[in-house]
Formats: sequence, C-alpha cells, structure tokens
Amino acid sequence: MQEGVQRPMTDGEQALVEDGPQITWEVPEEFWSIGLEYLDEEREEYLRQLGQEIFPGGGEERRALMGSWYKKIAEDAENDGAVFAHFCVLATEDDRVSSASLVVRSEPLGTADAQVAADGIQEIVSQDSSKDVHQVASNCGPVVTAFSGVTTRLPVDGAVASNEESGPAGGTLLEFAVAEAYCPLPRAGRILIFNLSTPTPQEFPWYVYKLGDIVDTVSVDVPRPSESGVAAPPGSSSSAAHKVQRDFG
Repeated sequence: MQEGVQRPMTDGEQALVEDGPQITWEVPEEFWSIGLEYLDEEREEYLRQLGQEIFPGGGEERRALMGSWYKKIAEDAENDGAVFAHFCVLATEDDRVSSASLVVRSEPLGTADAQVAADGIQEIVSQDSSKDVHQVASNCGPVVTAFSGVTTRLPVDGAVASNEESGPAGGTLLEFAVAEAYCPLPRAGRILIFNLSTPTPQEFPWYVYKLGDIVDTVSVDVPRPSESGVAAPPGSSSSAAHKVQRDFG
C-alpha cells in the first residue's frame, strides 16, 4: 500500500457504545471506503491516491474514469443522506477489472411489525416495472430485494475516454447492474437500505452473494437500562461492547 493511503478500519477493529438502539452489520474486506468521512478536497486527494494504488499500471485514462465514478458515487451518496459508502475492485481470472459500489441509507420505520413493513415496501418498489422485486427471509427478518439495470453518463475530469461508448456531450456511458435490499428493523424504528451497483455484470452474481452475506449480519442491539444512564439493579453488569460499522441511535 502506498504511503498516505490508509485502509479504513474493518468492522472487527471498531467498537462503539452509545445510548439507543445500535444497528450493526459487517462488510467484507474486499470493500473500501469511498471517502464520505472526508471533506470535498480531502476526498478528491484520497480517491486520487487510492486510484493510483488500485490501478498502478492502468493508465491515466482508466484512473480518471474510475476516479470520476467514485467521486460521483460519493457525491450522490452524500446528497442522498447515505450513512455508508464503499466500493470493491477485483482482478478477474481473464485479466479484467471488476468493480462495484455499496451505498447504505437509513429511513424511519412507521410500524412495529417487520412483515407488514416488508409487504408495504414490496408493494411500493414493485410499482417500478423495470425492477425485479422479491421478498426473502434473512437473519434480520423479512427483506425486500430488487434487481434492475441503469445507464449513467460519467464526465471524466481532465480527460474524456476515447472509446465507442463516449457520447457526443463528452464523458462515458456506463451500464450498471443494480441490487437493492430493504431491511425493516422495528426494534430500531428504521429501515436499512443497501444499494449495490456494478458496471461489470459478469460478476453481478458474486456481488449479489456478498450483499446477501452483509444483510445476514445485520442486527439491532437495544441497550439495557444501565447502558442508557439508568441505574442498574444490584449484581447486574453496567457496560457492554458493540462492534459497529455505522450507528443511527
């Protein structure tokens, strides 16, 4: 790893305890932070250095294209109120580069019944005919999944990719395979929404498998009274440790 680029701590290296329900999940080590924790200028520098590390021999054009995509993901995620944004880059056996982004949002949940919430989410999401919508069971309860494809034009900072997919307005057209997972969590009063997208559909099944693994790790920890500032009864423990990737107390 080049000097100046620090890989974010993994879920197993983080511990955070605060009042209120804690939503936790684990993220595979293949996923890197996209820099939501940085300010705009710091984020650009972080992504630039990360691009040099991930694509040391990929050429400026590829690094510029991927850097533009990562920057757009971070900006869109921030504007959309995302609490978490990561991406994955893999080298395939046939010498291609496969990549994906993972963005997580949280919204209020208006019911204490997870099944009722899942049924309502499925009905709403199914109104978009371009999405293939299902409801599945997971360790965290019923989850609504949706699969679709989208096309996005990415402007490339400082360079325009010179390939047949470049449009007349400049930039590059990329087609993305998208997987979404809606996880209603009544104990936390929230819906956790995962959005995974990749411009390399050949690996989409693998990414969907990883998304399923992530969803299966979602859990809610409700602090005991002593953890919320209320005196604990005699003989009880007064503290607990919760490993978390993000908190929405």
